[in-house]
Amino acid sequence: MTKRFPLRAGTQSIERAVRVMKELVARGSVGWRLLDLAERCELEHATTHRLLATLQEPDTKMRRYRPSEIRTESQKG
Repeated sequence: MTKRFPLRAGTQSIERAVRVMKELVARGSVGWRLLDLAERCELEHATTHRLLATLQEPDTKMRRYRPSEIRTESQKG
């Protein structure tokens, strides 16, 4: 397994979200399956899913997560 990322007090969620978004952007239009993205980011599957649900919508046809516009508060219904 790859090295763990050091986390600073009070910023864990932000650092995790940034890590997930960087991986999404790096993979581009190919996208990620949830389990693969969680493994790559060294996060639990539930944590990764929760972050993605907060940040963006999945491509339900392909069951992949890809870079997209970040959801605004009004879209989070």
